[in-house]
Amino acid sequence: MALSVVRELTAEDVKRLNKVAERFAKRHDWPLDDEFAPRMEPWDWLDTNMQFFRQNRDPYETDKAYLGDLWQACVCRAVGMPIRADVTIAYGHIGYWVA
Repeated sequence: MALSVVRELTAEDVKRLNKVAERFAKRHDWPLDDEFAPRMEPWDWLDTNMQFFRQNRDPYETDKAYLGDLWQACVCRAVGMPIRADVTIAYGHIGYWVA
């Protein structure tokens, strides 16, 4: 897979993503104070966890898969992208994963 870059991730994007991450974590009772969290931005830590749930859909944990989809929509809105499953943030850029 390759990343089709749309634009760079700005400091303003990171500020909005962190705000969204804190609100999302509070609303869905998700801890942002894990042992690895201090090494990452709040949005990045939450994104790492939510991507796991989106990719590893366990039929017995459908609520967590739903949270992954909901988080993806929050990320897209925060950075001004259309709500799509292939929108991602990687290597300091916002773009789409393409095959």
